[in-house]
Amino acid sequence: MFYEKKEKILIRRIINRQDRIDAVYFNEAGVFKKDLNPFILNSQEFDTKYLLALINCKLFSWLYLNSSSIATKDDFRQTTLAELRKLPIRRISEDQKTIHDHLVHLVDQMLDSKKQLSTTKTDNEKEYLEKKCKGLDRQIDTLVYELYGLTEEEINIVEG
Repeated sequence: MFYEKKEKILIRRIINRQDRIDAVYFNEAGVFKKDLNPFILNSQEFDTKYLLALINCKLFSWLYLNSSSIATKDDFRQTTLAELRKLPIRRISEDQKTIHDHLVHLVDQMLDSKKQLSTTKTDNEKEYLEKKCKGLDRQIDTLVYELYGLTEEEINIVEG
C-alpha cells in the first residue's frame, strides 16, 4: 500500500531479541513491506514523537508482551496494529505538559543522534553516539515511568 508524505511511525513486525518493540519516525511517502506496520495518527490529540517515545519505551514493550496473545504465539514474537492500539496511551493533563514536551525533545535528540550514527566514520564518534542513544533511552524510560506513576517495585518488574 502507498502512503503519502505525512508523519507516521513505522513499527517492526518482529519484536527484537531484547523483547523490545522497535519503531521509527518517518515523514516521507513510501510503500512498505509486511515486515513494517505503518502507524498514522488520525487525531491531533497526540504528538507523533510523544507516541513514538511511548511505543519504544520499556514499559510498552513489557505491557505488550504480557497482554498480547499474538506477541507470544510464534517462535518469533510479533506486533500487530490491532494489538498495539490496545496499549494505554496517557492523555496529557496541564500539569504533565512539561513531561510531554521533554519526551518530544528527547525523541528529537534521539533521531538526530541515530542519523549521525548512520553516517559516522570513526570508532570514537560511533561509541560516543551509541552511549548517547542509550542515555537518551534511559531518560525516556524514566519519564514514562513518572508519567504513568509507576512505583519502584513496578519499575523493577518492568526492568526485569
